[in-house]
Amino acid sequence: MVAHNLYLSPSIDLKKGGSLGLTYTGNWGNEHSRNNSTEGEMYTQNGVMHTYLNNLDAQYTAPFGLRLGASVLTYKCPQEQELQGGIAGEDKSRNSESHQDIKKYLFTAGQEHKLKHSWGVNYGAKVQLTRQASWQETFLPDGTPVEAGNARVDYTERIGSGYLSLSKGFGEKLSLEAGLELEKFHTPTVSDWQAYPTFNLLWSPSVSHLLSLSLGSDSDYPSYWDMMSSVYYSSVYTEIWGNPDLTPSHNYSLNLTYRLRQRYVFTLFADFQNDYFIQLPYQPAERMAVVMQYTNWDYSRQLGAQATAQFSLGKWLTGNASATAMYRHDKSDDFAVPFDRSALTTILSATLNCKLLPKQGLSLIINPFAQFNALQGVYDIGTYFRLNASLRWQSSKGHWAVSAACRNITNARIRTSDTWAGQNFKMDVWQNWRSFALTLTYTLGKYQERQRKVVDTSRLGH
Repeated sequence: MVAHNLYLSPSIDLKKGGSLGLTYTGNWGNEHSRNNSTEGEMYTQNGVMHTYLNNLDAQYTAPFGLRLGASVLTYKCPQEQELQGGIAGEDKSRNSESHQDIKKYLFTAGQEHKLKHSWGVNYGAKVQLTRQASWQETFLPDGTPVEAGNARVDYTERIGSGYLSLSKGFGEKLSLEAGLELEKFHTPTVSDWQAYPTFNLLWSPSVSHLLSLSLGSDSDYPSYWDMMSSVYYSSVYTEIWGNPDLTPSHNYSLNLTYRLRQRYVFTLFADFQNDYFIQLPYQPAERMAVVMQYTNWDYSRQLGAQATAQFSLGKWLTGNASATAMYRHDKSDDFAVPFDRSALTTILSATLNCKLLPKQGLSLIINPFAQFNALQGVYDIGTYFRLNASLRWQSSKGHWAVSAACRNITNARIRTSDTWAGQNFKMDVWQNWRSFALTLTYTLGKYQERQRKVVDTSRLGH
């Protein structure tokens, strides 16, 4: 994989206050893939993909609190694949070409006021217009079109929203913030209004005690490519189906947190995700294949408790540890294999900082993570244990730093299986292969890197 990145962010402070800035982000790359299989499904897959992303942001901040923003993004992703082979004596060779072309325009406006008696008000609006003009074509080796693998779309998506929030401070011990956002989501097939409330209550009777109650809500949007109607043959056995009926999920979270002596944190949480979507597999009864497709569920719900503690052992060991117990309930009546499942999951994690040679600035940081008895839709997820570690040295004046890190020392993989309703599908997922990194850093004076504006690419790509 080859990638080229360009980032420019000039800004000026205006004479009468306020500021004006421009940010350009460019990313261009190409990736070649080659996969082979000789057991069960015998095939060779060769692919090449190019990506071209350009994003320009303009930001204006007025001295009286007004914030204006405008953004233009263009994204193109041509891709070619050659698949040769078959399964169970059937030839599944396919050649495909595809091209994703996205243009997105975003306009934002916001205003903040600080009023008397510790009141504050914040309000604004956002309009986003996205046009997708994408296509995919699939052929047999002799040039015959594969109808299921062909699709073209050319449509505009519109998202408009407005929000209002109020805040109030009651001395130094109590503060309150509440807000509401109204959003309109529109595509050629979906037109939907949603309301997203927020609420935050913070009470700190003393330095040793802090209690907070928060309610949050938002949307998750499916990727543009997953809303295509075509079928992509990623192997002779696996088919990735698009779903033009995909809609955003609507998420609501409630958290009650208590912090004791700035060392111990206890949290109760509840997450409700209506119309939750994720890619799930199913095996059709009439043919040998596994279909991977994003679909909207009825819901995914999580209830749980978490405890976190900071600790120290002398001067040579500091760290924190966290334990989470979570009940998850997933339900979908519209999936090809309907399901209604739940499980109790346990998660343990920690960060250990061992100061091997404190005077010389040498330390060892260890990060273990373990998850037990989880599920996701029709998937059962096996026990997962990951271990990261890094050896770090920093000079006495802080200018030089050296880090030798190993990520996923155990080379852990997430083992998933699907035996629901007569299915029989297993898959091992490596989130991060075992990797090593050596980093040398030298800091000039008190230089601090400016925080960069990150371009949202979550809905782009195949």
